[in-house]
This record gives sequence, structure tokens and C-alpha cells, in this order.
Amino acid sequence: MASTTFEIKERWHRLSDKTVCHTFYSIVDGERVEYSVPECDFELVYFNPKQPQSRIVCGRIGGEWKNCGPVSGSSNKVLCYLSLSRYNIPEGELFCMVRLLTSDQNFLNSLKISQEPSFTGVYLWNGPSDNGSALTEQITILETLLYGYSNYQLAVRNGFKGTEQEYLASLHLAIQYSSDATSWHTTWTSSDRYMRLSSDNGKTWSGAIMFVADVSPMEGATAVALAQLNARLKALEQRLGERDTLIADRLIVRTSLENWGDSNDCLIGEGAPTVVPDKVGQRYIDITNKKSYTATGSKYVSDWK
Repeated sequence: MASTTFEIKERWHRLSDKTVCHTFYSIVDGERVEYSVPECDFELVYFNPKQPQSRIVCGRIGGEWKNCGPVSGSSNKVLCYLSLSRYNIPEGELFCMVRLLTSDQNFLNSLKISQEPSFTGVYLWNGPSDNGSALTEQITILETLLYGYSNYQLAVRNGFKGTEQEYLASLHLAIQYSSDATSWHTTWTSSDRYMRLSSDNGKTWSGAIMFVADVSPMEGATAVALAQLNARLKALEQRLGERDTLIADRLIVRTSLENWGDSNDCLIGEGAPTVVPDKVGQRYIDITNKKSYTATGSKYVSDWK
């Protein structure tokens, strides 16, 4: 997916209908090229994180278009019709969750869901819409969703030169503060009420985040410390997510390891197995009936023998 910059491109009255032209791209030799609309089912879910239950779902399910349709003469564009006048989406940044739905019998209901949110550049509010067209352009780069590329792999495909360690070292969390969400500085003062974050050392920034209301200086300092800790935890989570493999000298599990994947050589359950084996040779122990099963395949539940 394209990285989220949180740049506000336009303000739009939240009860005024809008059309979004959604364009799909891929990355080839560091260059962005048009990518055809996915052949699998997909959803484009528009929402505000403040109230995600109020959302507009566009896409193609079972070959049927919903609240959208292909653009005539184009292979990679879809027009989404957002009936904002009939949905109570609150004031704030408008996001789009891109969801690809592909058939895969290894997942629940034989359906694998790949999804990632992106910011549309639209800010919904109760004031008048900015002058301009009711049509908004939105771009989705499908590398992460289609191929599972890590951020480092995407950076290399976009021209980054260096090792994965050098790439990780180039990522730095930056924090700035403001009293009015307009003028920003790097050192917090007692009058500051907002902060913004950057995971690329200040190249792009999140929107303003209010973290202090009418509180005492001590409470304000505590709020800043908690906000900084939360930001650093998110940055750590991002870096861990970029690594294909996590190596630990020692791993202690207090009760059980329930992750479904290559790490499960033996599964334990009550009654006969009801899930498809993850790999040939995997074992399953039925503790109720005192029976043991071994996987002879990895396609059907009946592969347990």
C-alpha cells in the first residue's frame, strides 16, 4: 500500500454526497505503473476511525458491483459513489480500508482476507465544502496486499540502496508539539495541547492529536510522557512487523502456544480434529478420547489419520 501521509487535500461537508475515483497501481523497477482492477472480490470501505460502525462499503462481491463501477476505457480505475447524506459519518479524517477477498481453503470459510487502511486526503466537517470538484482521486498500490512484501522490500523496489539493517536504521520516530495545531516545535512546553508523529524522521506527519485539555502542569507532563511512550511502542511494533523472522535466544511459554502456522508440530483439542492440517506430519491429540492423529496431507480435514 502507499504510505499514509495524512495530508488534508480538501474539506468536505459530511452530509454531502461525493464521488471517489479509486486507481490501482503496482511497482515495477521502482516505477509506479497501472495495475488492473483485482480479478478477485474486493471491498473499499470508507469510514472515520472515531465511529467505524458508520461506513460506506463499495466494491465487487460475487461479480456484483456495489456502490461503485469500473471507469469506461480504463482497466485500473473504479468510481465509488459515497452517499454521505444517508450515513452519519462523524467529522474528521476519512479513511478507506482496502480489502481483497481471495479463495483459500486454509482459512476460515475458505476465504483469505488481505486488508490495509489508507487516508483519502478528505476531511469531513460540518462547514461548507472547499471550492472544487466533487470528484476525489485516490491511489492504492497493491504490492503489500497481493504479494506480502515487507516495507523494506517495497523500499528496494522503489530504489532504496542498502541492507535491511540500514533501512531499519534509516527509520526514526519524530514528535512535534503545538499549542494551536498550526505552529510546531520539537520541545514540549506547558502551553502545548497538540502533538503530531512521523515515522520517517519528519518527511511526512500525522494529523494533529490533542493530548491535553484543561489540566494541571503535572497532569500535562504525564499526558506527554504517555503519548511519547505510546508513539514509541507503535514505532517498535512497526519495526517488528517489518521483519520476516523473529529470533530469540530463549522463549518461555507459560501455558500454551496457540498460533496456527509452521511452529505447531502438535495440536491439542477435545474431540476429533475439525481443522485442516497445516502440514504433513503434524500431530493432533484428542485429550477427551485419548486418541492421536497424524497429518498425511494438508488440504482436507480427512487428512488426519
